[in-house]
Amino acid sequence: MTLDSVVAQLAECELVDLTLTLDEELPGSWPGTEQYRHEIENYYVPVAADGRRYPSAGPFYACWMTLHEHVATHFDAPAHFTPPPDSGIEGESEFGTLFGDLVDVRSLQGPAAVIDAREDESNLGGLSPAIEEADIRAWEAAHGELRAGEIVLLRTGWDRHYRADDEGLRYVYRPLVSKDAPGWPAPDAGAVEYLAERGIRAIGTDAPSIAPAQEAVSTHRAGLGRGLLYIEGLASLDRLPVRGAFFVFLPIKVARSSGAPGRAVAWLPASVP
Repeated sequence: MTLDSVVAQLAECELVDLTLTLDEELPGSWPGTEQYRHEIENYYVPVAADGRRYPSAGPFYACWMTLHEHVATHFDAPAHFTPPPDSGIEGESEFGTLFGDLVDVRSLQGPAAVIDAREDESNLGGLSPAIEEADIRAWEAAHGELRAGEIVLLRTGWDRHYRADDEGLRYVYRPLVSKDAPGWPAPDAGAVEYLAERGIRAIGTDAPSIAPAQEAVSTHRAGLGRGLLYIEGLASLDRLPVRGAFFVFLPIKVARSSGAPGRAVAWLPASVP
């Protein structure tokens, strides 16, 4: 296959953006962490707005940001929940030194296998319902076995709560902090271990976390401790077919990071329904 033929094939594909927009008005920051901030550093001319004066050192526009590693659409590197070897800390593993900048970006791209994990929120009982090994096996019975190198994307539909109004409190604040609303569907440790056995190296979700609202450690350790990667805070997974799209996530490259925000997209060939 020549470069020209690859370019011609890509030209026929639809590029689907699967990334949440970063905005201070949107609920992309995890409660209790440094909140996302975005401020004007320089404006074309000196202006006063919103009770502030914005300086101008020249005819250009520039801003600065305070950006947590785990905000909006981002990935978890193994070091996020895996202590380094010989640390004497429970859960230590060789993958505890696999920081975000050391992750091979090829592990964050591959054919997408989209698993419908939506739940009726009226029946969730205030907690995150578990996505279990049996659910994965049922999907495989309907759509074929998962193959090594595929990126498993869990479509929970939770990105519908990513809004700037009161509905946005249901995205993460009410399930996690006030605990008066259901949590997002999330895989349990057994499901993650099964996916690892299948040769899956990366799992994505359109929920704010791969782990359930009520308990974060077991699901994170089950995958990250085995060198898996998690992409969290995806969007628009309803635009992808069960199989047939090619997923790509490119994180910011930050030294010694536990993960990083980035841009997630999927290439969707025109022939895929």
